[in-house]
Amino acid sequence: MNKFQKYSDKELYLECKKWGTAALEARRRFAGLLPEVYRRDQLTRSIGKSWLRRKGYSGAFEFAARLAGMSRDQVSRILQLERKFEALPKLRNELVEGEVSVNKLARIASVATIENQEVLIEKAKILSQRAIEMHVRDIKRIEISRTKLESQKGLSKGEKTVHVHENNKAQQQKEEVKDNLKLLQILSPKVKKLLIKLSEQGHDINEILLKLLNQREEDIEENMQKIGEQVQKEQSSKELIGFPTNRYVPVEVKRIIEEKYGKTCSKEECNRPAEHLHHEKEFAKWKNHDPRILRPLCKAHHELRHTQNRRSFDFAPIKIATSSSGKRPSQKTLQLTMANATKNTHSKNCQIKWKRNVVPKNI
Repeated sequence: MNKFQKYSDKELYLECKKWGTAALEARRRFAGLLPEVYRRDQLTRSIGKSWLRRKGYSGAFEFAARLAGMSRDQVSRILQLERKFEALPKLRNELVEGEVSVNKLARIASVATIENQEVLIEKAKILSQRAIEMHVRDIKRIEISRTKLESQKGLSKGEKTVHVHENNKAQQQKEEVKDNLKLLQILSPKVKKLLIKLSEQGHDINEILLKLLNQREEDIEENMQKIGEQVQKEQSSKELIGFPTNRYVPVEVKRIIEEKYGKTCSKEECNRPAEHLHHEKEFAKWKNHDPRILRPLCKAHHELRHTQNRRSFDFAPIKIATSSSGKRPSQKTLQLTMANATKNTHSKNCQIKWKRNVVPKNI
């Protein structure tokens, strides 16, 4: 029996977490060294004396494969990023120092500029890879919308304006055809028949449907108002008798939220399934399940929302373990602790629950 078989589940988990974290950090550090390794190899090759050949390697690709198990594609991506970040010194420094993984840097590279590189670095350090992908997608969507708006206002000049307008018009026509086909697929034969009959009788179908949709919105808002007032009244009653508000979101609140937003993320142009009910007013502070301050979000947008304005959040202090000598951990350990603490904030009902963070040794 080896020593690991005597470990409890918690001890085994902590041991795996410690070495897994160390392995990821070592891989990032090694990746950051590759651009300099490649540069020196190319420099010595130009004078007929390959630096890596003297060490027994045919080149940087074999060097990375034998020492760190990296594929040719991974090494190529690292070298391409290093060249791309020449005009973005702070992002290049994060790559070379191994502070941010290559996969995350590759995703933010397409939207990185001198102005936003610091913000992107901060998000890359605390967000998951999926959340970063969603953030980049949102940035691109905003940029496309702004470009369309500028072209419509005629900010561009000459032939370029005509060309942009023609492209926008063609794109709009394609989107309209796509939406029409989708609508026809959604409507049942019975509904289609009734709409056609109303149209033949001279009724304005658009006016009828718009009136019904507006009435639906008014009914939902009225119900949300009633439920919200009821929730606040119950909360006040519990506070009077010293009974804490339950973290469980009431069923009637969930139902009215689903009636208004459906089962998908409430973020504009995001059709992913909603996995979290996000409290616009932090539940840990306000202790409120008012449906008027709840939003259904997908996992990525929920994570983004919690880290969007992180400095303004009223986070509880994180307890950092100190060494026996009383010294504080290194900056890298503090970053890891903050990242772990941030990830632990996202519970099923979007409730922030901080626990004591104990930093494993030898990380």
